[in-house]
Amino acid sequence: MKCANCGAELKVGCIYCSACGHEAQIVSDYNVLEDDYLKALLEEENEEKKPQKKPQTGAGSKKKKPAKKQKKKIYWFPIVLAIIVVCVIVALVIVMTIRKQRENSFDYQYSQGILAEKNRDYTKAVTYLRRALELDEGNTDVMMMLAEIYEITDDDSLEENMLLQILKLESQNEAAYEMLIALYDSQKKYTKILELNEKLKDTDLTKLFDNYVITSPEFSEKEGTYHEEMTVALTADSGCTIYYTLGDMDPTANGRVYDGPISLKEGETEIRAVAKDERGFYSEMATAKYKIDFVAPNPPTVSPNSGSYTTPQMITVSIPEDSVVYYTWDGTSPTESSARYEGPLEMPEGNNVLALLAVNSHGLSSRVVKFNYIYLSE
Repeated sequence: MKCANCGAELKVGCIYCSACGHEAQIVSDYNVLEDDYLKALLEEENEEKKPQKKPQTGAGSKKKKPAKKQKKKIYWFPIVLAIIVVCVIVALVIVMTIRKQRENSFDYQYSQGILAEKNRDYTKAVTYLRRALELDEGNTDVMMMLAEIYEITDDDSLEENMLLQILKLESQNEAAYEMLIALYDSQKKYTKILELNEKLKDTDLTKLFDNYVITSPEFSEKEGTYHEEMTVALTADSGCTIYYTLGDMDPTANGRVYDGPISLKEGETEIRAVAKDERGFYSEMATAKYKIDFVAPNPPTVSPNSGSYTTPQMITVSIPEDSVVYYTWDGTSPTESSARYEGPLEMPEGNNVLALLAVNSHGLSSRVVKFNYIYLSE
């Protein structure tokens, strides 16, 4: 036990403190320092709870140190997490909105298609361009770009289909026709090229077929009527074969191969001809009509003419071309059995009639002409 007055140890059984002489009081054994420390903590806590007074400013005022405030603990993690979640949601909304706008923007889809085509990413380019075409179905610029990509990627059926769609919208689209002709040529579909050519006749676009249109055969003789047998030669472009018929048959299906001039006989003949090149292209059919009409020769003429003479004369007969002249001196009409004129005739004495007949190589005869000569010698 300790003395309550001086804190000295009390001897057991003592009533008075042997150190200070005070009456001994029983006090529990505890640490004074600990008790003081606890009192100080309680006083500090009470001070923090009291409302703070404004510090006095003036002479003689004492500055008090502000009591240290205990910091409140703030939990930041949930707040930061919530902010991040909100930002992600906003970003997703923005991205989805932009994506939706681009998905429905013709300009964006078309520009991205052009960019992808330049980068040779043809799959992506087709995707963008087809979407652009959905947004503007009649846009032939987009169609042409798709057709060009299909040409590069050898998608022949898609290219043909796209070009035909363009031509339905723009029947005079020269670029589309050029691509379509080239496509048919690579596929050796020459019949389709001819069909296009037929469709574009009498338009400025026929120039596109200059390399595919074969010049028709030409005839060496103009059609018409002739009075002699004749031959007609046919010519065509180099490398072409000529097929022809005599009559009303189609030379493309039934013609014979031309291998030399065609002989025409008496009567009417129609020649039909086509030229075919090495690719199998046929020209348009060329026709010419000929009529061989043999005519009788003109009557012969003589020199000197009919008359009276007192001196002997030699009579010269002018023979018509391709003819033979027959004659008599007795006034009868000559025939092919009569004497044949082969040179000047001596005028006989007296009053005589020279009858002449010309017969050509076709057996046609001229009319008979007669000349009266009177030769009386002195």
